[in-house]
Amino acid sequence: MSPAQWEELASALSRHAKKVVARKKWAGSNPLGTGAACEDFVYDVINKVISGERPWSLASSHTLRQHLFQCIRSEVDNLSKRKDNANRDEFDGDGEASPEMALPQSPEKLLLQKQWAEEIEGELYVAAEEDPLLKKLVDLLMDGYETPAEFAATLTVPVDEINVALRKLRRRLQSRDSQAKIARAT
Repeated sequence: MSPAQWEELASALSRHAKKVVARKKWAGSNPLGTGAACEDFVYDVINKVISGERPWSLASSHTLRQHLFQCIRSEVDNLSKRKDNANRDEFDGDGEASPEMALPQSPEKLLLQKQWAEEIEGELYVAAEEDPLLKKLVDLLMDGYETPAEFAATLTVPVDEINVALRKLRRRLQSRDSQAKIARAT
């Protein structure tokens, strides 16, 4: 990767980390509150991957980029489960943590959630096959982009075209889901 590509990736990882952190409820202040802290966090994750602490292999079914985004999510989740953040809860909008959610999840539940997330990611890529714009949109979704305006700005495509592509992706996913339900029923 060129230095410019690394900088673009680091920027995307940083945006993703901020979004993942924003979805969590923290006992104290947001641990990645400043831009510098977020960049340091991202570079720490990259260093963990490079050092082998969070290994990735060319034989993996995920690209290095996807692996890094997954590592960011995992590291933020680990941060949120530390003892000094024991009163945290997934953000539910009401500002009060429920006691049952303060307990860490079992390894089995975490594994099931990870498998479910990987399955959804795989479904997105399959639904986007043969359409370069849809593939780019799925890549951006995996990078943490959320709004049509963000997609349009990054891809330099009109927002209307992005909305049409997102509807197309949604229809393809619904079609695949319907086909899977029919297959299970027969």
